[in-house]
Amino acid sequence: IHDAFQMFLGYRLTGETNVHQAWWLTGKGANMKSLLSKWMYETLGEHFVAMLAAKDLNFKSSDNNDAIYASRKKRVWNINESGTQNQWDEEMFKGLTGGESMRGVSAKYKSEARFRPVAKLMAFVNELPKWSSPDVFALHRRSAMLELCVCYAANDTERNNLLQSGVNPEWIKDTDPAFYEKHMAPYKRSLLAWMIKGAVNYYSRGQGIPIPVCLQRTNMFSKSADIKEYIGDFVKAVVRQEGGC
Repeated sequence: IHDAFQMFLGYRLTGETNVHQAWWLTGKGANMKSLLSKWMYETLGEHFVAMLAAKDLNFKSSDNNDAIYASRKKRVWNINESGTQNQWDEEMFKGLTGGESMRGVSAKYKSEARFRPVAKLMAFVNELPKWSSPDVFALHRRSAMLELCVCYAANDTERNNLLQSGVNPEWIKDTDPAFYEKHMAPYKRSLLAWMIKGAVNYYSRGQGIPIPVCLQRTNMFSKSADIKEYIGDFVKAVVRQEGGC
């Protein structure tokens, strides 16, 4: 998992589009998903990374999609959950993960654009999208599902809410409000070096990134691998190489 994750993050830095896959980091909430997305955004910058909401991946919600229009030339798309609108557009997902030319994307007061995407998707969501297509296998075979178990609670109310949602009590930990400032923000240089190493591995291994079997989901009812505290372990691995640049 570690090698594949590193290569995919490195692949996102490149202009290549041959790897037809997206990565999903899912969990019931408070799994550090948003902190990881923020870390990538602050490391690479707004001109390289698009921060989108799940509802932006739904063409059916509006004739115009300003967010997609503005993000069409960026290489890294982080999809963050927003509200309950989690109905993705299947054709958009196939186009983005397949490197195919996208149909017209409109924005208010802008001419319709057709573009070949260079964006690579990583979704940080509590729930997987609801596909309306009957061909869910074609969608899931392009997806690596990294399901996170450990959750963090700041108080008894949050802890009780997690317990009521079915989270194992052993997987609930106390929140450290300063974790990002102490353990992530000072190490953007290390994260960039770690991703560059992933890009080097991607090229040196033939420009392919096989999805680990434990992260494959071939139908909508199968369960992906449970990774108890992957993001926390990932942060430690990145920080350990401080000075690697």
